[in-house]
Amino acid sequence: MKNLKIYMPLVDGSRLDLEYTTGKEMIGAMISDDIGPPPRGLVFEGITEDRKKVLLSVPFSDSGDAFVAVEEILGRNGTKRLGDDFAKKMVIECLNKLYAQDQELFDMKAREECLTFRFAHYLQNLLKDFLVDCEFDKSWGVDGERRDGKQIRNGRRVENKLVDIIVHDRGQVNYFCIEIKRWGNENKKKDRNNLSRLTESGKYGYKYKLGFRLNLGQGREQTRWEIFKNGQLHQKEEVVPTS
Repeated sequence: MKNLKIYMPLVDGSRLDLEYTTGKEMIGAMISDDIGPPPRGLVFEGITEDRKKVLLSVPFSDSGDAFVAVEEILGRNGTKRLGDDFAKKMVIECLNKLYAQDQELFDMKAREECLTFRFAHYLQNLLKDFLVDCEFDKSWGVDGERRDGKQIRNGRRVENKLVDIIVHDRGQVNYFCIEIKRWGNENKKKDRNNLSRLTESGKYGYKYKLGFRLNLGQGREQTRWEIFKNGQLHQKEEVVPTS
């Protein structure tokens, strides 16, 4: 098989090549004659950290190359999914880009809205298959109803809110949301309530997979986050790692 290499890395740094001319030879070395109906092939399937499926299929024949494919994982409605770890990595990478490429904004103490836009710009460039919106003024609840703003319960009141950044397929699936504050703004209560409600289900819930509360410091090493999931604080406030 010209497009497939199989080998075992050895502890001394060398490798042992397992050479098979055909898929039939390879599979034949792995099975016995009494397995029942003969196989059509051998399939390896794995999931990457950014939620893609890698498929390797070796045909049980004397001719033909192995089939290799990388596929998006699809949800019930044909929409793409984002895993929790991948979402965290995207937030970390965008913070790294923001401080590396826009340090002058921090030096001149630019407004929160300016910093939020730059962060969203980097996020959209990384997530080309998803939609990143700022201050999105429409929403769909778990009941499928379209609303103006996001109706968020705050005690006994229900208020229309706008969220700094959301990643979603409009009207279909909510992935994760972000509230951003810069240094000097210690109004954490509102953002915590918003993210708690946005990640819960129920009449006024939106079932975002994760909610991030970011406190931007004047330096990257001072930036902190909290993470919400299923309507609860999932990860307590801490300095955001750089990788």
